Amino acid sequence: MESKNAEKIIAKFIKDLDISSDDYITVAELSTTLADGLTKTIDTNTALISDTLIRKIKSSQINPVVNNSSAYYDKDYRYKPSFWLYLSKSSGLKKAEPLVVSWCSGNHTTLMIDQGFLSAFKLSPRLLKDEILWDDLKKPEYDVVRNKLLSQYKYPTHSKTYVRIKKEYLEAYLAFRKKTAIQIFTIKRDIPIDEEIYILLKDKKHFLEDFKQFEVKISRLDHKENMARLEINGFKVLLENSDHNNEEKTVVGHYWKGIDGLVTEWRARHEIPFEYVYVSDKVLAVYEADEDAEYDEEYTIDLSTLRPTVAFPHLPENTRTIDEVGDVKIDQVVIGSCTNGRIEDMRTAAKILEGREVAKGVRCIVFPATQAIYLQCIEEGIMTTFIKAGCAVSTPTCGPCLGGHMGILAKGERAVATTNRNFVGRMGDPESEVYLASPAVAAASAITGKISGPEELGL
Repeated sequence: MESKNAEKIIAKFIKDLDISSDDYITVAELSTTLADGLTKTIDTNTALISDTLIRKIKSSQINPVVNNSSAYYDKDYRYKPSFWLYLSKSSGLKKAEPLVVSWCSGNHTTLMIDQGFLSAFKLSPRLLKDEILWDDLKKPEYDVVRNKLLSQYKYPTHSKTYVRIKKEYLEAYLAFRKKTAIQIFTIKRDIPIDEEIYILLKDKKHFLEDFKQFEVKISRLDHKENMARLEINGFKVLLENSDHNNEEKTVVGHYWKGIDGLVTEWRARHEIPFEYVYVSDKVLAVYEADEDAEYDEEYTIDLSTLRPTVAFPHLPENTRTIDEVGDVKIDQVVIGSCTNGRIEDMRTAAKILEGREVAKGVRCIVFPATQAIYLQCIEEGIMTTFIKAGCAVSTPTCGPCLGGHMGILAKGERAVATTNRNFVGRMGDPESEVYLASPAVAAASAITGKISGPEELGL
């Protein structure tokens, strides 16, 4: 009898979890509301686990709070967040990977989509009122992730914060990671002691019972007569890995110029020097037109006629060719980063800077993409060229590209950067300007003190 009543209560209040709509799935939420003097708190997060581990989850041990605060790449260059959600004492679930990371500071709780998801789709942030919207600009597809970052606790309520993801992107990510998304949650509500609750409590102060996916706690409130505190801890499958039954059984790959033999996923991880890049076997699959394919039109492009192009503030697509730029004085040049910090980029910039000096009043900062490329630059004498030219060389890191350390722009300053974004305030003060260019244009601009192409140096 008690179990049946408890199951009815679960069914009644589990509706508090508004997890999805036609387009979006809510993967994390924190809120406390007050209505008619009664509080209701919802705390949810999403764990990414193997579907074989679902049976090991213990509802009584679930903790939706994310612990720790770091992430790294393992020896196979796979993304490994060391954030974790506590789901059970089982070794396979002790450190379940969250899809959303969170942290607390005083009365504030912050929710943020994990960096691994953002990196997988190369999403770009956009601020709108009190939300951060993440866009897939290459499609383009806007509002892929809707993230209300901050929740503030002011007794007795907790303002709402959430992370919502477009369903198609979450499905693709789960297939990519070969994971199943498990929603874990805690619901707390003040409820009147009606007939159902009275039967469960009887003369006891507390009621506690475990079900397959839920743990139900009911406690009498000392300060409120005929009222009780309901707590439901539980989990359920939010979204399955739709691709786990359709994995590729055959070896696929592609022939890349300069690399002998078929390049597979494993070779991309382990054998390709100086390029720390994950390449999926699906990407490596060869796509070719049928021999008898008919074409509506054919285009031939003479690449030698293309002019260097510069992206003006404050959008990467706001482009002009070098002969349309005009006289744009600059204060800073950034060469490299994860975007254009390959060894060939370093060689290009060094060739232009060889025997020349950075213009007076201009800061030139160089960021090789990886430690391996940094080492290769030393071995080839490229670093010597940069330093003799007056450049400041940094280790591979996220620096001025996103307003971090080294080269943060002051009000009114202009920078030429080989990075990939030039939004308002991206590299410092909102009234600064960022111009995106190739390593060749960036190096030439560092020498002239204005946006210039290599041809202005006779190259």
